[in-house]
Parts: sequence; C-alpha cells; structure tokens
Amino acid sequence: MIIIGITGNSGVGKSLISEIIMKEYDTYLIDADSIARKITKSNTECLKEITKTFGNEILKHDGELDRAKLANIIFNNELEREKLNLITFKYILKEIEEEIKNNNSKKYILIDAALLFESKLNEICDIVIGI
Repeated sequence: MIIIGITGNSGVGKSLISEIIMKEYDTYLIDADSIARKITKSNTECLKEITKTFGNEILKHDGELDRAKLANIIFNNELEREKLNLITFKYILKEIEEEIKNNNSKKYILIDAALLFESKLNEICDIVIGI
C-alpha cells in the first residue's frame, strides 16, 4: 500500500486530481475536510473539547457547531487558530489512521488535506502532491 497526500488551497483542483487517480488505480480516498465535519458533530469528544476552549457561543441552539462563529474567532488570530488545530488535528489523525487500517487492501490510499503539512499528515505519506 502506498499513501499519497494531496494538498493545496481550496479550489485548486485536489478533488479533480483525486478523481483522476481513482479512475486509473485501485485507490481509497480519505477526505480530511469530511472527517473534520464528522468529528465536530454535536456531542462528539472533539466538539466538547472545542467548546471547552472557545465557549458555548460557538454552538448553535441545537448543539451543532456554528462554523461561522468559530471562523470569526480564528480567522485573524493565529493563537486561536493554533488552539483549534491542536484540538482537531489529533482527532482527524486518529480517524485517518483508522480508515487506512480498514482499507489496507487497496494499492493506494489518497489523503486529500489542505493542511497536510500543518497537521503532520505528510509524515505518514509515501508521496506528497502539491496542487
């Protein structure tokens, strides 16, 4: 199994490159953005930790994460963004490692992650493609 990391800013074509590779090769795709949404659903350990750090004001009335409010906190504040990354990266890495383990029969595993280097996911990749 070869693990390929694909990284780049939003909208540059990571998904397109992933689709092309998946059509040609026996590949399993891991989308870090999808995992980030999954781990921040209401009542998850990750969301509880985020709420403990940033307060209940980042939650909607139904207990779901208010992504816009959290984005306003971290957008121009490097310290706050780093706090969020320290929380979320560990949960994302755990989920990705589990998906790799559950799909190790595939020849290739693609990890689509805009923050591949920041999360240190590049360390588990055999190849990194920057778009």
